[in-house]
Amino acid sequence: MKTCETTTPIRAFDRAYINGRFVTPHGTQIVDLVNPTDNKVIGKVTMADEIDARKAIGAAKEAFNSFSQSSKEYRMELLQRLHDAVAKRMDQLVEATVVEYGAPQDRAKGSNNLAANIFLHFKKVLEDFDLVKTVGTSKIVMEPAGVVGIFTPWNSSAGSIAIKVAPAIAAGCTVVIKPSEMSAMQTEVLMDAFHEAGLPPGVINVVTGLGEVVGTELTQSPDISENRFHRFDADRKTGRQELPGHNEALDAGARGQVAQHHPRRRRSLHGDPNGHQRLLPE
Repeated sequence: MKTCETTTPIRAFDRAYINGRFVTPHGTQIVDLVNPTDNKVIGKVTMADEIDARKAIGAAKEAFNSFSQSSKEYRMELLQRLHDAVAKRMDQLVEATVVEYGAPQDRAKGSNNLAANIFLHFKKVLEDFDLVKTVGTSKIVMEPAGVVGIFTPWNSSAGSIAIKVAPAIAAGCTVVIKPSEMSAMQTEVLMDAFHEAGLPPGVINVVTGLGEVVGTELTQSPDISENRFHRFDADRKTGRQELPGHNEALDAGARGQVAQHHPRRRRSLHGDPNGHQRLLPE
């Protein structure tokens, strides 16, 4: 008597999220998504390419013009919406983390609870954060830095993405996320959550692609103001480059415009004659 062996259907992951819409990537390269516990292929992931990355950067740049002027209260509302949308999909995120990362249930639950709750954390940080500060005789007005490129690893993907997206949104920045191609299941759930949260088109963009393709485009684009990595080291395969040390906090997404009370000139605390300062303390 023959026994029938059941197999898990291989899923297709062929969406990018650009300018508030799910789109089919221009890129055509496909890579396997593998379950690390048994090395079986569980998905086929379509890679975004340079054109997709440029479209995402362009959407984020366009959205920044208005989003950077949004109120503190509005950004706090968006952070609450993001939390709610991610928390609503907790079971999906845990399952995806177990299947494609091989995490134990407790580890998967912990990392994905972080993904949801980090939005509430930065909502509270923003509520208590002074966007206008006085240092000595100087008045510092905190302004969004611009478009932020976000690079994340395959393990704890949702948590790694959320912990970078939350402070960027709080600061009034727009983002382009390049998640690992090995975390397509987690990315799929997060994209649905971001879309449901209803942020303005272009504020959050997601393009899954290879580091040497999409990563290189992000790190070399003049329209990207900040790049955020899981680790600050050089890695040509992931498109990462050596960067000066940055602290990841709300200030990381802001520049301070400093009006020095001086009868003859206006300058920043570091002597920038243009009166701008990039502030990156904890």
